[in-house]
Amino acid sequence: MNILLIQPPRKQFLGGGIDYWEPLSLETAVSELPDHHNIVLFCPGILPNIPIEDLLSKSQFDIAAITGFGGDEAQIYEICRKIRKNSPETNIVVGGWWATGYPHAFFNPMIDFIVYGEGELTFRDLVQYLEKNKSLSEIDSVKGLYYQADNGFFHFTGKRPSPDLATLNPPRRDLFEPFRIKITAAIREKNPNFRSFYLIQTTRGCNHRCDFCSVWSLFEGKVRRKTRDQLERELNFIPNDAFIDFADDNFLMSGDWVRDIAGLLKGKNFCGPLACFARVDDIARNPKLIEALAEVGLKSVFVGFETFEDGDQVFSKNIPFNQHQEVVNILHQNGVMVIGSFIVDPGWDKEDFKRFANYLLTTKIDEISLQVLIPLPGTRLYEKTKRTIVGTRNAELGHIQSILPTRLDPKEFVKKVHVLLELCAGIEMNKKVFMGSEDSLKTLGERCLKSLE
Repeated sequence: MNILLIQPPRKQFLGGGIDYWEPLSLETAVSELPDHHNIVLFCPGILPNIPIEDLLSKSQFDIAAITGFGGDEAQIYEICRKIRKNSPETNIVVGGWWATGYPHAFFNPMIDFIVYGEGELTFRDLVQYLEKNKSLSEIDSVKGLYYQADNGFFHFTGKRPSPDLATLNPPRRDLFEPFRIKITAAIREKNPNFRSFYLIQTTRGCNHRCDFCSVWSLFEGKVRRKTRDQLERELNFIPNDAFIDFADDNFLMSGDWVRDIAGLLKGKNFCGPLACFARVDDIARNPKLIEALAEVGLKSVFVGFETFEDGDQVFSKNIPFNQHQEVVNILHQNGVMVIGSFIVDPGWDKEDFKRFANYLLTTKIDEISLQVLIPLPGTRLYEKTKRTIVGTRNAELGHIQSILPTRLDPKEFVKKVHVLLELCAGIEMNKKVFMGSEDSLKTLGERCLKSLE
């Protein structure tokens, strides 16, 4: 079958720049397909950037599979409209984290199937079914799938057990490699030091139980891991001077496993930078682990701080606030950049926004990532708040809109989140361009606090 894979452009690249992130979810989703299928990867925003209409005019696809992040609905729907207009017989499949958390967001006549949960085996079985069948009479045999029935309603075939990672094939990185070569060459014209970029996932799941997080509920509280041999085979595909970002939900969960990975990288004479995701307490408990990773190239860690003070009961992370600075110190002492993730609580009032702004102006965290608290189905937060959810998400507003009641007027809330985002961008710019100028930071802070009044 002819299969088209589509990854909408990441939002930060829509206004300019080159998107260099490989679509690991799509590479993984097709990893179990037999070799006789013809697979075409299309990534709008990634070189070469051609209109999807041109692609559809040259080739007829049996299946178009689209994935995306939260806030990508508008882009996904626009892609679906173009496919349906130019190739009406193509089966449109949507999957990914957001489609799993909010499948009803994609209950639309344009969409034929929604993959729920991990996609490798479900997508493999769906492709096999469509290859042999013209009707949906036995589609319920494909577990982990929503399908649009003849009456227009979507039906769920039932959950599929999580696969054993040790039995799965590696991601189809070969599909993205032609793009990667062109992307790397294009970026190096302006930045000669740019490294080719790779994503690797060594585990799935998390052993913590944060109220707002869907990872542990989606994976049923289990943590699964690839084998050492699997990881070694994946690393053999990657140049030893590449930039590797470990896409594990919580990379530092197992010290022994991470030390094993560090040993593999050292044995491979790996000299490129590394990045990963981690929790505050896992870093605080394992400073020696950070040292070991720094020795093989760790350069940045995305840390889930979430809150900026003690006494916040929204997240159930049970991490004392004084560990935040301890963790920043540990990472900085090892030459590692700190990218801090924080969540804006819909219950904040004006003073909360101002206190958080003051915190941002004094923190030593290198870069800040913000999003508004969103109750995802399957989380404890969703169960606690589902009766208070107001309206639906505006896809254009993405993660800055609250679907929970806000203490402030909703428009005022969004405005203040915008101010915080501008502050974060300004702080980052001050560090990179003005070398952390105190005068520049003071001016930035005064302007921000005035806007938050």
